[in-house]
Amino acid sequence: MIANFPDVLCIQLKRFSYDCLSRTTTKLNTNILIDPDKILDLSNIHYTTWLGLTNLSTTIPSRYRLIAVCLHLSQNLRLSSTKSTDGHYVCLYRTDHNRWFLSDDERITEINQIDHLFQSSYVCENSYLLFYERCS
Repeated sequence: MIANFPDVLCIQLKRFSYDCLSRTTTKLNTNILIDPDKILDLSNIHYTTWLGLTNLSTTIPSRYRLIAVCLHLSQNLRLSSTKSTDGHYVCLYRTDHNRWFLSDDERITEINQIDHLFQSSYVCENSYLLFYERCS
């Protein structure tokens, strides 16, 4: 249940598991399917819906569209706690003109076939943070 919807919703996916006995962190490569064009409607988790105040819950903007995805790329699946976490972060982001780009340190590349990329293991297995923007 939520009282106020944020302008930008950030969802962190569990991508790491820590084993206390071996003191190692394992990267989880669970396949996550993300539709870049799907609009999330979160009205059903607003407190007014839970209280049965349906007239109020329908007037509160609760729809979100995906605007960015941060990916954690790593070759090492098991990381020792004594070492810094290996890996590299990149970001896919949408512009105001509905164009998608991949930002990788100093290089920015426009992505023309975004649906194909979002279905690839590159995105499905490495998505770490999802950013959604509230829309009308």
